[in-house]
Amino acid sequence: MVYLTLNYDAETILLPIVDRRFDEEIIRLYHESMDTRIIRGKKAGDSRTGRHLLLHLNNSGADILAAGSSDWIVFPRSKSYQEHESYFLHFIIHTIFEELKGHDSLDPRRFDSWVAQRHSQIEKGELIFIAKQMDLLARIPET
Repeated sequence: MVYLTLNYDAETILLPIVDRRFDEEIIRLYHESMDTRIIRGKKAGDSRTGRHLLLHLNNSGADILAAGSSDWIVFPRSKSYQEHESYFLHFIIHTIFEELKGHDSLDPRRFDSWVAQRHSQIEKGELIFIAKQMDLLARIPET
């Protein structure tokens, strides 16, 4: 049996929208960075891990017993976040920044402004974050 949890599946949603086209471009480039990531000479990322894993298990003869959503949804309650959620949100924005800083497709001043605005939204208890993910349970056939 294998239980494969929190497999990211191609959607990062940040609300409210700052600038629709620019937001979409940042998320597109962020996903692209996952798809092209190389570590120690090997491909090491996939922005669509959930669906690709489901397909791989199905094609490999595994008996898929369950598959379901395990999305992360972080939202403010009365203009504040529970426990360490604001730290988590700041870390997500920082991760996007670190991944895309210096990207030749992004105007650096505009991107810095976008990042600052997202951090400000967190401080004001305004940012909503959603990441689509999948959990899978399967029985692997004996070989």
